Amino acid sequence: MRAELLRHMAIDNSGIFGRLIFDDEMFCFTKEPLWIYNQPKISSIPAGMYICKKTKSPKFGRTYTICNVDGRYHILFHWGSKLVDTKGCILVGNNIVFCGAGKEIFLTGTRATHKRMMKTIIDETFQIEIVNCF
Repeated sequence: MRAELLRHMAIDNSGIFGRLIFDDEMFCFTKEPLWIYNQPKISSIPAGMYICKKTKSPKFGRTYTICNVDGRYHILFHWGSKLVDTKGCILVGNNIVFCGAGKEIFLTGTRATHKRMMKTIIDETFQIEIVNCF
């Protein structure tokens, strides 16, 4: 499987939004924290190539972790809609909801999207390229 995360916009009070692509097909939308110099649990990770491995999280169950991020560990794909939910990880959802000027922008359908992701990816590991398009 070929995977890309294309980051398209960063919004101060809402995070970084992008699209997760599997084999040249859009799979879902993503939300990450803003770039805060790769600080654990509060920053997005640097753009680049990574290996993702299947893991079991105490909170999120079966998921994938992004490996070999310099100075970081336990970076997961998981559900959640708010910036506070990211904890330095990547949220997945089926839609982006704009609530008006100055308000946080949310992801929707995150649990269902994560469940679909775990059914779609059958490999124990896959490679992902994260690209900043802004």
